[in-house]
Amino acid sequence: MAIVLAIIIKISGFEFSFSSNFNIFLAFLFLIFYHFLRNLFAMIIIYTFTPHHLSFLNLLFYVMILLIYRISNNHSVIIIICDLIIDLLMIFSTLLFNEMVIINKWGLNKNTKIELLIKEQHEFDVENRESELIDEKKENE
Repeated sequence: MAIVLAIIIKISGFEFSFSSNFNIFLAFLFLIFYHFLRNLFAMIIIYTFTPHHLSFLNLLFYVMILLIYRISNNHSVIIIICDLIIDLLMIFSTLLFNEMVIINKWGLNKNTKIELLIKEQHEFDVENRESELIDEKKENE
């Protein structure tokens, strides 16, 4: 969108005046390219997998940014360890919520997508057997 807008503004004759520092213009182009690639990969992930996978990847991305920030600014080791513990808990809970990790204990797998499909298939098989019994009774009469 930014590239299209820049082309339209350039064609319309409006002049941009950048400061004497050309690095700002390069940074702007880099940001456009970065956001383009990020959105492209997001669309590919949503198309290939689900939006839940994208939310998990966003969580990992921002966890890494937070850890890099904490380490680069020489924060306390206790703060970094607490962040790591909380981040690992968030990552595990996101994996559990999105059913990328399924725990087969204490009934935690009863309402997962796979278990619901198995129940549906079982009910479908039972209905087919009952309809076959009804058809056999009609044939015997």
